[in-house]
Amino acid sequence: MGHDVTICTERPGIWWSELEPHGLSGFCLPSHSWEPTVQRACRLARYWNDQQYDAVIVNASLLNHVAHHACHMLDDRIRVMLILHGDWEAMYELAAREAAAWNCAVGVSPKVREKAAMYFQEKPLFSIVNGVEIPEKAVLQSRSGWELPLGLLFVGRLIDSHKGVFRLSAILAECRKRDLPVRLTVIGDGEDRRQLQERFEQEGVSDLVVMSGYLDPATSVAAMLNHHVLVFPTNMEGMPLVVLES
Repeated sequence: MGHDVTICTERPGIWWSELEPHGLSGFCLPSHSWEPTVQRACRLARYWNDQQYDAVIVNASLLNHVAHHACHMLDDRIRVMLILHGDWEAMYELAAREAAAWNCAVGVSPKVREKAAMYFQEKPLFSIVNGVEIPEKAVLQSRSGWELPLGLLFVGRLIDSHKGVFRLSAILAECRKRDLPVRLTVIGDGEDRRQLQERFEQEGVSDLVVMSGYLDPATSVAAMLNHHVLVFPTNMEGMPLVVLES
């Protein structure tokens, strides 16, 4: 729509190289372990103010506390949009604590917006739902037919607090207990990868699992054509893309 969009982060992510092809800019404002949170927030707010942005979009997350603090130090003309990316009480409580710093909020599903309206009756609230491209008929016809063993698939970050990945080992153990012939492919990486692998071993189901690590979105979607069941034991998703894609 003709806007200039900059992604601001403390370190580049695996997606950093994708910004320019999509018409986006990227800026890293490195932090140091010895630097207090307030000082980091001041540097971030100073950068935002110097750039004279019209709006700043911030995720509501405890992991994003530096950005939350920075929002309180912005020039009055800069508007702040808060992203409510899941449905759990701690997130709404966090948004409530930071209410003085943001102007409007966007929920990732109608339910999230409706729930937020119970907390913020005087704030503009919106819902922008996720969407995916519908594959062409020829692509859908290339899907694997039903066969044994059933191909189970998990796609997502390997962070149990968010994605509930530690349930995967118990699910496989129950399948084995019931003599259900299954194989699980895990696509994704994250801080709980090692512990997840240990749980597969403890449950005696590591032979049923292929850990593929991080794959780009196109490859992940292609993998869905060769599996039968998406297993997604998430704890807090609003309207996850992976479900729509599957």
